[in-house]
Amino acid sequence: MAKNPERTKLIKAKAEKKIKTRLAQGRGAGAGRDYQPFLHVRDVPSQGRSHRLPSATVGRVHHLLSDLELHVFLQLDWHEHVIDTPFHNW
Repeated sequence: MAKNPERTKLIKAKAEKKIKTRLAQGRGAGAGRDYQPFLHVRDVPSQGRSHRLPSATVGRVHHLLSDLELHVFLQLDWHEHVIDTPFHNW
């Protein structure tokens, strides 16, 4: 199947615009309670299951896009060795 380069350009331009808009809104920035997720549940069209839950560790709402993410989140959020550390300090 041959690709349509014009359509590919259009899709890339739309994606880049969305990324710039989200970054301008402060998404993907902050730490701990003040962290703003880059993607919210409402940003992703899906027929699957999504969840928004408050975190016991961090104190903010986490946006989870699948049941698998939910199960991992629930395990890690209550684990005694899990702490909230900004990524750049690793």
